[in-house]
Amino acid sequence: MELEDPEDGLIREIHEETGLNIQITGLSRAIFGQKPNRVDLVFKGRITEGIFKPSSEISEIVYCNIDSWPDGLPIEQRKLIKEILSNG
Repeated sequence: MELEDPEDGLIREIHEETGLNIQITGLSRAIFGQKPNRVDLVFKGRITEGIFKPSSEISEIVYCNIDSWPDGLPIEQRKLIKEILSNG
């Protein structure tokens, strides 16, 4: 198994699952301890090109503001997104 940098893996996965190309603009958070032996990395980025293509993994993308979340978005993710957008 070949090792892959987290940034390269994210770029590849986003493209495979959505058809979109992205540019990572920074690492926002590294979250430790929510699950054993796991670190969640939260990156900021932007779409650089492509047209969204639904897949078995991602059926739609939704753009919204922080006052009108899509149904089903967990409260923990809402808090994290709001904090990152407020504090960088």
